[in-house]
Amino acid sequence: MFFQKNEDKKGGKMLTLVKNTVQECFAAGSKHEGFEDVLEALRIKEEREYYDFLMDALNVDALKPLFYKRDNSNKSLSRYVKGNFLKLSDSFGPRILKTCNDVIDFLGLDSILVDFYLEISSVLNAHACYNYKSDEPHYITFTSALIDSLDTDELRFVIGHELAHILYMHNHITFAASTLFDIDSAPWGFVEGIYCTWDFLSQLSADRVGLLAVKDFDAAVKASFKLNTGLNMKKVNTTPVHYIKMVDDLIKELNKSNDMAALKFHPVDPIRTKALEVFYNSEARRCFIEKRQFMEDKKLIKDTEELIESLKFKPKEENMDPEFQFLLSSGYLIMTGDEGWDESKNSCLLDILSYNYKDPREIVKNAVNNNKINPMFEDSLSKIKGDNKTDTTYLLSRLVPLVGRNGKINDIEIKALFDIADKLQIPEDKAMDIIFEGLKNILKPSAAR
Repeated sequence: MFFQKNEDKKGGKMLTLVKNTVQECFAAGSKHEGFEDVLEALRIKEEREYYDFLMDALNVDALKPLFYKRDNSNKSLSRYVKGNFLKLSDSFGPRILKTCNDVIDFLGLDSILVDFYLEISSVLNAHACYNYKSDEPHYITFTSALIDSLDTDELRFVIGHELAHILYMHNHITFAASTLFDIDSAPWGFVEGIYCTWDFLSQLSADRVGLLAVKDFDAAVKASFKLNTGLNMKKVNTTPVHYIKMVDDLIKELNKSNDMAALKFHPVDPIRTKALEVFYNSEARRCFIEKRQFMEDKKLIKDTEELIESLKFKPKEENMDPEFQFLLSSGYLIMTGDEGWDESKNSCLLDILSYNYKDPREIVKNAVNNNKINPMFEDSLSKIKGDNKTDTTYLLSRLVPLVGRNGKINDIEIKALFDIADKLQIPEDKAMDIIFEGLKNILKPSAAR
């Protein structure tokens, strides 16, 4: 199978799935096979980019043999699933199973083998389990509370969403992260920020497949509302239309007050809800439903980018605050005191900057490659000194890990750090306390010479 580019009547580019060079178009509602590539093309671009980055950063390909061994051992996924959940069948939950199979047929995902299970739980949830054992199916489980709460159309949205996690192999990342890398005991710094960003965007990508499986937008919104709140919309006397308006008003209000960061933690996921509306009304979705093709929908790309940008995962040069600019520029100057810039130093700088923005890579690259470091340092220092509200001791403490990277320190970088403290007008004895305290948490004795 491969893609062939064609021109849509509206001028957009289409990617049409072709078998043996013969274009196959299916009428909506019939059984479709082999649309994995089209669904892959509908995936959010930024999510796929972060996925590829994390596959490399977490060394997932090298870890896959361990995953395969686990799923082929006496601790296999199938033993766990069968020992804890109830399998849906023609004699147990036949209507639910039929809905699951209908969604698989409608999306053309017959090549993906999946068994569906029921988990006895009072929590509204569903989850997909990717099985590395090739002769066994993957698993999707629904909690009993979820099944009790959703109607058939709402359930279709959840089924499509969970199938997407398997199709997009999201479990490669989540399993590696949860099994082998403990964020709580050993923070990942910059990579952790990328992981959290990808985790959020992976839900948006999966929601798109869920939306393809439903007949109307209301079903998806009601399902999402129930999963987020545990409530039926009737309990709060609202409708999908009124709920979407409330979400729009919330986003506008937070944007006006420059507090869009609050959206990252809002319990009803306003951005995710808005992303549902954007995709549902897109030409890309219409094209899949009507023609089983992928159309490059420029409006959808633009609207999605704006939603993602509103969460401020990446800094924009015109919106960078002086503290971020100071950390970027002074961090660079400290680490290049006696030698040049390299990937290891860049990684350390990204680690400290990721507390401000999840993904500062482009802004760092631009500053370094276009000789903006020194002007940025002088400008940000001037603004910080003119603002009595800035906690300069905190800024200094943020820089200490850079001189203690890799468990080693050198005189030139320590001197540069004290020079920075002096420019921030921090007394030397106070600066010394901050630096020693910071190094105490980083440096460890070593017998290596």
